[in-house]
Parts: sequence; structure tokens; C-alpha cells
Amino acid sequence: MTIRAHKPEFNFREKLKELDYAHVPYDKMPAGTIIQNSVNQYTTQLVYSGSGMISTGITTSFYPKFSNSQILITANVQFKLSGVYDHGIGWSMRREINDSGTITNLVQTNTNYDTYIWDGDSGGSTTIDLRARIPFTVLDTPNTTEKVDYTLYFQRYQSSWSDNTRINDNNNNSQLIVQEIKQ
Repeated sequence: MTIRAHKPEFNFREKLKELDYAHVPYDKMPAGTIIQNSVNQYTTQLVYSGSGMISTGITTSFYPKFSNSQILITANVQFKLSGVYDHGIGWSMRREINDSGTITNLVQTNTNYDTYIWDGDSGGSTTIDLRARIPFTVLDTPNTTEKVDYTLYFQRYQSSWSDNTRINDNNNNSQLIVQEIKQ
């Protein structure tokens, strides 16, 4: 005995229209896709003095869509250092999850910095005016969908400097870009 089944015909275009979204749902996006992006400009001149690792106050709050996403943080910072002694400055990105008070350094090297610049004056007797725009990128996996604050920190090479570190000097600006990459 032969059984025949007939499948009702359907219009493929109509089926696709039924599946049409205003945007593709995040969970349908393929791995490696940037699913959200936050770009923040900072134009206010910031002046700091002191020693140790200092928060710049350049912060972005971010809410990952998935707990296993990777977060790509790109900082583009304009700064000025001047004075006598060896001149150098190290930059690092740190995170705090859900206002917990626990700050995690995202350093990916064997130093305290994600990136570092030095003027090369090993004698320390020259007065120098060091101005630069430092771009650097850090990759993070916070393993949460709660609020994550990313903050830019810096530390000067010599804690005995009497001058100030200036960020966004002379009407310049800095950017902090945070992107979520689906895994």
C-alpha cells in the first residue's frame, strides 16, 4: 500500500515577510557581530596632580546583552605633561560591575599599564613639554549582563613632579568607545 502525502504550497516571500523584524533579534545575530556600540566624547579640560594610579573620571556605563559577550574598549586620549625629570605616563582601563566597589584592572600585559609613553630623557635633567594622543584597545569578558562601568586611569612615571597632567588641553577631546561582540 502506497501512502502519498501532499504538502500545502506556500509563498516563500510571504513566509519571509512574516519573519521580518524591525531589527534582527540579538540572539539571532552570528558570533563575532557587534551588537551594541557606545561612543562618548569628553571635551572638558581635566587637570590632575598627585601620584599613584589616578582616575580620569572618563567613564562609560554599559549593559551587556549577553553574559558571555566580549567587550571591546577603545580609548583615544589627548594629554599634556611638562616639567623636569623623566617623563612618562601609563594608561589603564578598569571596570566596576553594578556599583560593587570592586575595581578590576583590565591590564593585558605584565606591567600596570595597557599602554605607556615615555620621552626617553633618562638623565632627568631636561625640561620637556610632552603632548600626545594615545589610542589603545582592551578586550574584556565581564561575564554579566549587569551594569559595567569602564573608567580610564593613568599614572605618571615620577611621583615627585610638581606640574600637572592635563587631559583635553587646548580645546582637544578624548573618546571612549565600548562595543559588545556576540560569542
